[in-house]
Amino acid sequence: MGANLSGGIKEVITMDRTYFGKTIIIATGSMGRKASIKGEGEFLGRGVSYCAICDAAFFKGKTVCIVGNSEEAIKEAGVLARFAETVYLISPTPKLKVEDHPVLKEPNIRVLLGYTITSIEGEEAVEKIKMLDSENREVGLDLSGVFVYLHGSKPIIDFLAGALETGENGCIPVNCMMETSIAGIFAAGDVTCTEVRQVVIAASQGCIAALAAEKYLYKRKRYRMDWAKENNPLNS
Repeated sequence: MGANLSGGIKEVITMDRTYFGKTIIIATGSMGRKASIKGEGEFLGRGVSYCAICDAAFFKGKTVCIVGNSEEAIKEAGVLARFAETVYLISPTPKLKVEDHPVLKEPNIRVLLGYTITSIEGEEAVEKIKMLDSENREVGLDLSGVFVYLHGSKPIIDFLAGALETGENGCIPVNCMMETSIAGIFAAGDVTCTEVRQVVIAASQGCIAALAAEKYLYKRKRYRMDWAKENNPLNS
């Protein structure tokens, strides 16, 4: 797969055929991570989750943990803290990416730095985890839920072959309307390295990119927002 982004008509080359267009929306995402913790895949949906906003209410009054050190993981710990009795924020690194976040002041959030989870264990559902501390000593922790925020973070941009400006870690920089460094080329979702990686965020960015592409194609001065009104025969 490849792409030729020069000129007024862009090309996207696939194994089957070559596509031509005046605009392109790049939404190839980032490389995901496979379940890397022993028991992670086994207990998915039975105590293991990747979305605190989605599943926090199931752990009301229980002890849970979030695994990760990103700002997203910290924010999600705050969501869990509204429901769970105790939330352990377990970072595999000695520092969090945001050390002064206000969420960390919540009384039921406890931060464990430099711990690596080696296994998630239980019978029908998650009952405990085992970890190694910074000195490689094994530690056990009883809990009911494990929220994993160890995302894959490598944007899938190999097919661009350097044709488009990229930033740190290969991310495609965009403005508020998902426009890239080349006119007519837009990007949305994880390929832009958005801080919050949820389907709803990627979908909303895709919608914005589509509106921006339509404006570009028809050289509109304004974005076309009310499609139903404009296409309603009663309004013609």
